[in-house]
Amino acid sequence: MTFHPQIDGETEVVNKMIAHIQCMYNFENPCTWDENLPYVQYSYNSYLHNSTDHSPFQLGLGFYPLCPIDVVIPFVAIQLHLAHVQAKFDRDNNFIECI
Repeated sequence: MTFHPQIDGETEVVNKMIAHIQCMYNFENPCTWDENLPYVQYSYNSYLHNSTDHSPFQLGLGFYPLCPIDVVIPFVAIQLHLAHVQAKFDRDNNFIECI
């Protein structure tokens, strides 16, 4: 008997979406799909999904990671980081006050 690992429906949907995006990006040169995979993965993980109203990055990490453009424009990255730190500080203070 052949081993067939079972996959949940969510994983199948993600795999179909990644394959579809890869087909769009690599239509003219399909041999370079592996070079574009990190960019496709990052864009998928930073996309706001309708089912959760959050991105996978936000659900998994609790915040949005920095984009490559944030390295070019450090002021925006610093402002976003400070806003994240302030929000965490406010959330922690609210939790302490409730105790």
